[in-house]
Amino acid sequence: ELADDGGASAADLALARARQHQNPYLTEAERGCLDGAVDLVLDTVP
Repeated sequence: ELADDGGASAADLALARARQHQNPYLTEAERGCLDGAVDLVLDTVP
């Protein structure tokens, strides 16, 4: 049985968002998609 550590926290996601904005290989559209995905996760986390 796997322990539930709560998954990604808002702080983890903020860090990921900051990193993706520094990634020179992403296009503006890709950054927008990733931001949308992060926002979706934040909206669904209780």
